[in-house]
Amino acid sequence: MRVIELDPNCAGAYLNAGAVLFIMRRYPDAVKFYRRGLELSPKNLPALLDAAKACEMIGEWDEALRYLNEALSIDPSSEVALRRKERILREKKAFEVLEGHVDELDRFLERLRREFSERFGIELPRAEVRIVKEKPPQMPEWSAGMLEGYIGLVVHGEFDPGVTVAVIRHEYAHLALRSICDGIPPGWMEEGIAEFLSGVSADLDRERLWEAAVRGRLIPLRRLEDLRNLPAERVRLAYAEARSAVEYLIALLDWKPFLELVKTAAVKGADRSIRDHLGMNLDEFEGEWMRSILSSSQLRPKDLEGDLQGGRCRYGDYKPQKSEDLRTDEKHKDGCYRA
Repeated sequence: MRVIELDPNCAGAYLNAGAVLFIMRRYPDAVKFYRRGLELSPKNLPALLDAAKACEMIGEWDEALRYLNEALSIDPSSEVALRRKERILREKKAFEVLEGHVDELDRFLERLRREFSERFGIELPRAEVRIVKEKPPQMPEWSAGMLEGYIGLVVHGEFDPGVTVAVIRHEYAHLALRSICDGIPPGWMEEGIAEFLSGVSADLDRERLWEAAVRGRLIPLRRLEDLRNLPAERVRLAYAEARSAVEYLIALLDWKPFLELVKTAAVKGADRSIRDHLGMNLDEFEGEWMRSILSSSQLRPKDLEGDLQGGRCRYGDYKPQKSEDLRTDEKHKDGCYRA
């Protein structure tokens, strides 16, 4: 900013400021600086590409396309410009299609409200759904939805009704939980319920879980208090674990007693809640849950079947273990379990 004060016509200063603000995820501010920088240096190809990306992040698709078209007039073979233009055109179309489903969406939301009100035993409010064109800074890049007093849908690529329904169900489950709990449940428990109620098939996740358990790559539940802070490459496994652990709890307790466990966990934590409702601590429960994953032969991926004959696998000896063998002090230094 000091450079801009000294030389208000320095294009590089504006463009560098835009780049810094983009990294800080202050996208609207970044766009302002990119605009001014490109007024001073309109043929700067890297800046045109970066400005287009910043505009895309706040849903300014027409402006983004204008920058990309200018970039392509400079370099018609630019792979970055061509790729971003194709993606933005898909996003823009998806947004327009989604807006055209407003009446259908209203009917679905009312059906969902009735279903979840009955399931959670409370009269839930009608959910407001908005299409999010600008992601808030606290929202992970990989996220497809959010709950901020309303359900926010993030447009990613082409419009997919199935994905949209799943995201709305997931976020509405969060709303329902916050309506019945006096506090916030542990992250893995809340996200697991939301995934369980999303309506998405868990078949692929079950295979992923089984293989992660065999390879010793499951993430301890204690490290899943806040799934938003996970690296992108671990997110799918984390959500699969959360859903699986919740499904295991429901199988042990049934739905209504499980909800009581969740309410207790929201106030007293998972350890106390699981001890009160199941008579074991969190680590003992986690051991039993892991054992159920490892003993589910129908979940074994075909390419691993041959390695498990005779109780062995290529990742080391395998045998179902008692819960006391899988407590916290048995976890390796990297925080992952070893089967």
